[in-house]
Amino acid sequence: MDKGYIPLFRKITENWVWNDKPFSKGQAWIDLLLRCNNTDEIKEVALGNKVFHLEPGELIVSLDKLQYSWGWGQKKVRLFLEQLNNAKMVSKKGTKKGIRITLLNQPNYKNWVKQKGTKRAQGGHGKRDKRVINLNVDWEKFTETWNSLAPDLPGCKIRKLTDNRKKKILLRIEECGGKQEFFDLIHKMWNIDFFHGNNNRGWTGSLDWLIKNEDNIVKLAEDKYD
Repeated sequence: MDKGYIPLFRKITENWVWNDKPFSKGQAWIDLLLRCNNTDEIKEVALGNKVFHLEPGELIVSLDKLQYSWGWGQKKVRLFLEQLNNAKMVSKKGTKKGIRITLLNQPNYKNWVKQKGTKRAQGGHGKRDKRVINLNVDWEKFTETWNSLAPDLPGCKIRKLTDNRKKKILLRIEECGGKQEFFDLIHKMWNIDFFHGNNNRGWTGSLDWLIKNEDNIVKLAEDKYD
């Protein structure tokens, strides 16, 4: 059982079994994986009056926050981070706002669904799901479906599917597990008032928002906007 991997969503931290303290070292390590920037883009994080630009695989956090989250003392937290650093699992740098941590082998952990066909298998013989690997999208039908669901608000409907958009759509489809699952999320998105501008900013949903990164897909699937 030492090969392969399983998807682990951040919502696990809301489960009662996760909040049993003190954490084990393995649980603390997983917590760092969940906290890091696991997108393909630089992420802005504000701490106090300072904004940090985190590369993929990076996080910034205070010792106090790790102490509270893990149920450890400060000395134990410092020692554990030093052990990870010595084992070349992370690199760390102190700042006035906290510790900036880089997971050195983070690409092995992020975007688990980008490795084609690993989400499903058929017949127990390791055959990959051809529906996931060989994506064949009718782009004209996709546009028609999207526009039939999207409201008549600025930026909601599609005028053109560029090559870059198509590439991102295919990636998000793989992350969802297939075309039907992705289309289900589109239906779900446009059935939520939040994406129709019914929020405190008047912000409306768009294709570019949905396909921007895996985090948006996960948040939508986990009912963060209901």
